This record gives sequence, structure tokens and C-alpha cells, in this order.
Amino acid sequence: MNVRLERKDAFTVAGISMEATHASNFGKLWDELFGTVPYEHLQQFGSGQSFGVCYDMQENGHFRYMAGFDADNHPRAKELERLPVPEAEYAVLELNGPVPQCIMDGWAYLRDTYFPEHGLRHAGTPDFEAYAEGDMSAPDYRMELWVPVEKAADS
Repeated sequence: MNVRLERKDAFTVAGISMEATHASNFGKLWDELFGTVPYEHLQQFGSGQSFGVCYDMQENGHFRYMAGFDADNHPRAKELERLPVPEAEYAVLELNGPVPQCIMDGWAYLRDTYFPEHGLRHAGTPDFEAYAEGDMSAPDYRMELWVPVEKAADS
């Protein structure tokens, strides 16, 4: 799997969120978002980039998940929740294949292989999935997983 390290400036995501676990139905949240604000309007909030953001991680495996779009202070975005994502250094993993399997495979690779080999760990700030246009169930679908990183204490 192809991983690069990249610093990303702070940005804001506008969308809707829910308390989640890794077994949650995230598609239902996306359907709710598109039922609240039409897709075409969401794309006009900023760059048009859609994000699935995980934040407020709990020790019991629960976290908040936001389905949303980049929101450069677009007035219409005020109808939605806004989540500031801080500037950070990220491990960016290029994912290929159908969602959600490619995301689960990507996390397993980062956790079990990449992080230990490079002396890194999750930095504790929001991580996110950056979605691309296309058929998310297709074997050639491409997207990125952005995980904030810091040096592991034992490296």
C-alpha cells in the first residue's frame, strides 16, 4: 500500500454527525446528509471535497463520525454542524477497492505494519476519509485515508 507523509493546514467540515462504532451504518448518515442538503449544494460549500471524519475517540471504541464537505465559510453551511480539523502531519494512505472494505484494510495496514515499522502512532486529533467521485462499490474505486501521526513514545 502506498503511504506518504503530508502536512495539511486546518480546515472546516460542515455536515451531520453521530456517535458510532466501527460496526455502525455510516451509509445511513450520508443518506441523511443528502436528504438535508442536496449534493449539488454541498459541493459548493468549498472545494467540493467530501469527508468522513472520525473524532472524539473513546476508550470503549465509540467515537463521533461526521459525514460532510469542505466548508470555506459558505453561508449555506451554517445549516449544518461545523467541525474544525486542526493542522497536522498525516500519514496519507491511497486506498483502492470497494468501500468499506478498502477502509478496513487500510486501517489494518497502518496499525499492524506501517506505524510499527516507522515508529509512529495516531496523534489523537481527527482522522478522515477523503472520498472521490465514482462508484464506491467498484473494485477500482480510489480514495484516501488521512491519519494524524506523531512519534510513538517507544521509538
